[in-house]
Amino acid sequence: MSTPLLIRAGEAGDVPYVLDSFVDTYARAPHAHGASRELLASLMEPLLSSPDWAIAVATPYWDPLVIVGYVVFTGQASGKSPPTIGWLHTRGPWRRRGVARLLLAHAGLDLSKARGLTLEAPFLVQRVSAKQPNLVDLARKRGITIRFRPY
Repeated sequence: MSTPLLIRAGEAGDVPYVLDSFVDTYARAPHAHGASRELLASLMEPLLSSPDWAIAVATPYWDPLVIVGYVVFTGQASGKSPPTIGWLHTRGPWRRRGVARLLLAHAGLDLSKARGLTLEAPFLVQRVSAKQPNLVDLARKRGITIRFRPY
């Protein structure tokens, strides 16, 4: 990664972007087809308003208001290992540049040591991108099992 990034705690001003990007992405999942934006947003809102969940935001070091990615997670403060990853998002131009890896490490998940782990996820989207069509298969190749656990 050539651009130095800052990982900071999410703030109230980040929530609209988190909700919008979650809804835009999750709406493309086959099981969410036809669901309203309001309904999809209502799935993420309880996590964002809970003290048990946190948001970590990746920004360029020179502008902490520009969001290039974020992770919604729980478990780090309680010492739960591995953490539960509620949602992970990286803006298109920043994908495949290590942003997600940095965010996951901040949340307490070191991918270099993740082989054999079972992760719990309240949301599961099969398709990541055209280059990586199946999230579950991608995780399996790294030796990670993703267990779908709606909250």
